[in-house]
Amino acid sequence: MTILMTEVDELKKKLDEVLSLLRGNTLDKNDQGFIGSVNDLEKRVSGLEKWKDRIVWMFIGMSIPASIGIVEILRKLIIH
Repeated sequence: MTILMTEVDELKKKLDEVLSLLRGNTLDKNDQGFIGSVNDLEKRVSGLEKWKDRIVWMFIGMSIPASIGIVEILRKLIIH
């Protein structure tokens, strides 16, 4: 029975270590653990995706007046 209790205690210690890695150390407020790091990365990626979408729409918005200007330049070259 002692061997079984020892193995259970070792398993509990290992499980506590895994939980500490996932959640972060409860004594250290700056330690976010793996879950906190993943959440932080998700927020950063979401921000970058929003920024990329804004840039794409800006280029689409700039292309419309630019294409009109190119058409006007070609029209003046062809007519004269």
